[in-house]
Formats: sequence, C-alpha cells, structure tokens
Amino acid sequence: VRNIEFGYTFNKLGAGKIKSARIFLNATNLFYITKYKGASPESTSADLLSQNVDLNPYPVSSNARAGVNVKF
Repeated sequence: VRNIEFGYTFNKLGAGKIKSARIFLNATNLFYITKYKGASPESTSADLLSQNVDLNPYPVSSNARAGVNVKF
C-alpha cells in the first residue's frame, strides 16, 4: 500500500465560531504485500547480471501524519 488516508469532517460545531473541523491520519509506504525476501522490494539493479540484488542499503521509509483542519 503506497498511500492511505482516513479522515472525518465535523460540520456546524455548536453555536461557536467554528464552521467545520476535520481530523485525519495519513500513512505513506505503510507495508508491502510481496514474497520478496530482501530489505526493500523496490530494489535497483543496474544491469541484467545484478537482477534482484539490493544496491541501495536503505529500505524505503514509512511516514505517518495526523492532523486537524479547522474552519472559522
């Protein structure tokens, strides 16, 4: 899964000055579904002799973000 986002928007919150609010959680490169045994299934190979060889020693990083958007 490359990118996934969950969120919920609240409309007309009470009698205050807030028109709406949105909370969300976003994740990038959360996990891979593969039978590849190396560090990263997105391996790079320069030529035909080095197919399926991880030339990059670092796997692809995962990121997670959470946030709140408020409209007044």
